[in-house]
Amino acid sequence: DVITTQINLACEYLIDGFVFNTYMDYQRNFYLDKTLDSFLKAKKKDDFYFALNWSYKLPRRSFPQLLNTDNDDAWRKVPLDADYFGDLIEQSCRKFFIDSHYLKIDGCPVLYIYELNSILRYQHFDSVQINEFFQKGNQVAQKFGYKGIFYVWLFSYFDGMHIKDISQIKLSAASGYAFLPNFSKLPLIQNYSELVKERIKEQLLFKKLGIPWFPVVVAGWDSTPRGEQGFRIDDFKSYSWPPYPWFPLVTQTNLDVFKNWLMESVKYLQKHNETPKIVNITSFNEWTEGNAIEPNDKDGFGYLEAIRDVKLQHSTGNILS
Repeated sequence: DVITTQINLACEYLIDGFVFNTYMDYQRNFYLDKTLDSFLKAKKKDDFYFALNWSYKLPRRSFPQLLNTDNDDAWRKVPLDADYFGDLIEQSCRKFFIDSHYLKIDGCPVLYIYELNSILRYQHFDSVQINEFFQKGNQVAQKFGYKGIFYVWLFSYFDGMHIKDISQIKLSAASGYAFLPNFSKLPLIQNYSELVKERIKEQLLFKKLGIPWFPVVVAGWDSTPRGEQGFRIDDFKSYSWPPYPWFPLVTQTNLDVFKNWLMESVKYLQKHNETPKIVNITSFNEWTEGNAIEPNDKDGFGYLEAIRDVKLQHSTGNILS
């Protein structure tokens, strides 16, 4: 009932589909997939789509996250190799890609991947290794009759350090996830309007990748519900970077700024002739990261109304999801 209500709400406000976070554990079982199962069973319009956003690590098993502890991080890391990735694609072909509502581009199922910065910086993978498991995924998909996989790699920030490596990875497109706060630099408390100005300018940098950039619009960022409570900003004065999830904290979110960001994103697609024309919005119901666009006590239906207004102004029959 809940997912059906969400689908109907999205359709009413001209959102074209959902991207679901998904995970696969060591035993090759999909993890936290009951929402996806409910979506598959729910009644929906023929042109309402969905896609998967695969994460290279599993969700945390316990909350709140404690300060200065690993909090089961070792358990979260899956075996990121070609065999594991091939199994992920095979199971996705059998369970999800076969569905008529699954988003496909040029005969290729769309797979979002979370997220490039961490895999390059912290997992120390290079372009050769990444291309190996991408190639494995394509080979598996081809056995099921697809041309391959349409890989959309997500960024949490633009990483100029790895621009050469990224250009050598065989990606189909790129987009962003939580593409709003500055995770790697101070201040701890950051202003929404100022960050949006930075992100709009930053979009142009992604043209250097030589692949389509799907703009992303983010409603806000406040992940403090995930962390141990009772801390004050003074407790983090010695930190040289914002300690997730307590900081960064984005304040003074603004519906008009959100709407303008969405309009600028559509203009970007029109100007740069990206195909297909997709805008990703973070997020429909991510309440523990403070960026949900679902109706709420503070903004009512404001985010959804902004999306519908922009869609009606700029709709050309392409997907704005």
